[in-house]
Amino acid sequence: MKRNALLFFLAIILAGIAYYISINNSKNSLPEEYTDFAVEDTSSIVGFAITTLNKSTKLTRVDKGWVVNNNINARPDAINLILKTFKQIQILNPVSDLSQKGVIKRLSTSAIKVEIFTKESNNKPLKTWYVGDPTASNMGTYMLLQKDGKMSSKPMITHLPSNYGYLTSRFFLQEELWKDPIALKMPAKEIKRITVKSPSKGKNEFSIEHLGDNQFEFINFKTEEIKQINFEAAIPYFKRASKLVYEYEDLKTEQAELDSVFSSTAQYELTLEHLNGERQQLWAYYMPVRAGAKDLKGQMLNYHNERMYAKSSLNEGRALVIQNFLFDQVLQSSAILDPESVNK
Repeated sequence: MKRNALLFFLAIILAGIAYYISINNSKNSLPEEYTDFAVEDTSSIVGFAITTLNKSTKLTRVDKGWVVNNNINARPDAINLILKTFKQIQILNPVSDLSQKGVIKRLSTSAIKVEIFTKESNNKPLKTWYVGDPTASNMGTYMLLQKDGKMSSKPMITHLPSNYGYLTSRFFLQEELWKDPIALKMPAKEIKRITVKSPSKGKNEFSIEHLGDNQFEFINFKTEEIKQINFEAAIPYFKRASKLVYEYEDLKTEQAELDSVFSSTAQYELTLEHLNGERQQLWAYYMPVRAGAKDLKGQMLNYHNERMYAKSSLNEGRALVIQNFLFDQVLQSSAILDPESVNK
């Protein structure tokens, strides 16, 4: 209820932008044309909120990075892009008097509100951007700046020097797009052992352990073969395993169908073991395909040949979709014994 009330209040604020500006311009009581959109010291930014008429998403800086809506790790690349935008944004041109009325009208109905919070702003926005649509050339973005509770008297056309394109698309609200798509993550130098098992008994099973001093031992569980692995092959393998990302989270498939997949026998079980004993695990499952599906050669498919479902200890309760191309570089024994053969 409180969230709905907040969004309703924000909708009123956005809808009132045009009226507010026109009244203040006519009375000449707000002569400031705010152009200082940029925040020079982005290390001082502790959070930012992105709001439209019916939705709001908040990003918050925490000790280990950034989180989305206080509970999900945010993508570092997306965060860095926003911080870069906050720091480098500049005015390309003021909006002409002829275009101003139309721009204000569009901002009042469809602007994205971006509130920027810093350590010193005491839970109040240091600056608030109203981000509009692109210019006809797509090289500028219509924006309006608010600070200290006052709205600028005129909208501006902004851009990032040496960057092609407009800025609106950077401020997306979908929580799933902000999520850091990490399936497993552990510093390569701190991984003691990597183990691959096949609960379905249809795949090879092995482990590779770092014994210290660039010494690595490979064990084939089926043949019980033990062999030493050259560090030049082992280290790249450990680096590939240290950060594995999923392609997307399946939020559309019926829960009953997902339950059926995850109640079946996993095709792979991958375990990363830290030097301190901590473990991270991932289970991979065949992804069903529609009846009669064929590959590019016309062969019938029993399951998807490029993707699998997965669940991991870092993403409990979520249906992840992973790419075979990426995970085969860790799940296949050839990835360590004959790296050049993987995905050929």
